[in-house]
Amino acid sequence: MKKALVITAISIIGIILFGILDVSFFVDANSPLFPIKETFQNAELSFMANPSQKADAAVVLANEETMYANKTGEQSLKKNDIIQHDKLAISVIPSITDPVVKQNVQKNIVVSVINQENIIGITEQTQIFNDIIKTLPPVTITLSPTPTPTLNATTPTVQTGMQVRVSGTVVYGPTRPVCMSGVSCTKLEANFVLIFTDTSGNSYSTQTDANGNYLIALNRGSYTITFTQQVFGQKSYTLNIQGTSTTITYNISIDSGIR
Repeated sequence: MKKALVITAISIIGIILFGILDVSFFVDANSPLFPIKETFQNAELSFMANPSQKADAAVVLANEETMYANKTGEQSLKKNDIIQHDKLAISVIPSITDPVVKQNVQKNIVVSVINQENIIGITEQTQIFNDIIKTLPPVTITLSPTPTPTLNATTPTVQTGMQVRVSGTVVYGPTRPVCMSGVSCTKLEANFVLIFTDTSGNSYSTQTDANGNYLIALNRGSYTITFTQQVFGQKSYTLNIQGTSTTITYNISIDSGIR
């Protein structure tokens, strides 16, 4: 009985000293006097009127309690105190009018709770995060009406003249000065880009396949055929599309000039 009274008296004296001398500033979570400081700060919290200061003080105390619990191994004993101070900080957020201050308080609580996982557990941590989310301002989404598409009633122009399918093979050679019997002296130009330019300056392009074959649809008229690749020998060819046939075969043999 006497021992309990002595401890109580010492605690009261300690609280008075903390209040009068403000020595709590010099006592951190590593000090054996931290429990006395904690008691004094809890008393202070109950009288704080400014919501932002109250939230900050609650977060600081929760952080110190976390450090003290990890240092002393009293995680289970401090769990409820830490959660209580987290919830206290969250409860005053709606009373903070300054949006910047409110955002900083929310951020500080989140950082503090992240460091508490090994003490309060993932379930309580998730619940506290959900409580913080509820303090965030609602998101307003304004939906604009979808504009009614304007239909173009103009009948599209059909290019009836573009009905001639021109196809052929592009061959390059000779590939060596001396051609021998039974050995090909030419090569098929695969992936070769051909550009067909009409007399008005309009250009159309196509590309050969792996076997050197190409296909393109063109209007009737005269075209100059050139290539995007650099080749030796002849650089351009002329194609005249006349008559009523809808298909034309035009093979291109590029003379390399090798003799």
